[in-house]
Amino acid sequence: MREDRLLSTPSRPRNVTLMRALHRLGLAEDTSRGFDRMWVSMLTRGRPAPAVDVDPFSVTVTFTADRVDGDFVRWLYALEDSGVPGDVVRALNTLLSLRHLESAPTITTAKASSLMQIGEDEARAQLGWLASAGLSTESTSVREWQLAEKAREALSGVGGNAPLAGAVEQWILSAVESGATVTNRSASQATGADSRTVTATLRYLSDTHRIQKDPEGPSRGPTVRWISRR
Repeated sequence: MREDRLLSTPSRPRNVTLMRALHRLGLAEDTSRGFDRMWVSMLTRGRPAPAVDVDPFSVTVTFTADRVDGDFVRWLYALEDSGVPGDVVRALNTLLSLRHLESAPTITTAKASSLMQIGEDEARAQLGWLASAGLSTESTSVREWQLAEKAREALSGVGGNAPLAGAVEQWILSAVESGATVTNRSASQATGADSRTVTATLRYLSDTHRIQKDPEGPSRGPTVRWISRR
């Protein structure tokens, strides 16, 4: 099993006959891959997804007791209250997408593919499925998706604030294209966006290869300077 396919590789018990017998007796189930249940359990409780460390001899899964994201947990309940079926809201690929879109303006098919550990065509189909459930909508780019208004309103209703696609992003791109360097603080002051939103947008623009860290500046922390990627 590959590390980047833990969530999407079907489980294959060593003793198929024994597993079938246990399944018939109600003592085991073979419909889940195991790893996906761990991810769902952590994400629905507002915890970060488990960390996985793989070496030639073992697989180590680490659960961290990080700060609970209460807004995310309340958001899931709000979406259910708004009429989205619970099995849709709490499906693994839904949780992975919503967790990303809680702090990023858009999700690309490439990012969804990485998060869901599936191919890009399948990831695009999954994002389309979320759109049909009223949770996402296709952005101006056919490879990008953003929160649907219904999902954004549900998040705002529980005190959350998902970044809007475009506003902060356009200011950052305009600044770096003019030759200026951008920091988290300068973008926050210029746009009025909170630091978390700016950080998510900077990360998104870096992931999509439009900006990069200034090699002559700090490599970590709030004073990192960002420049246009040539």
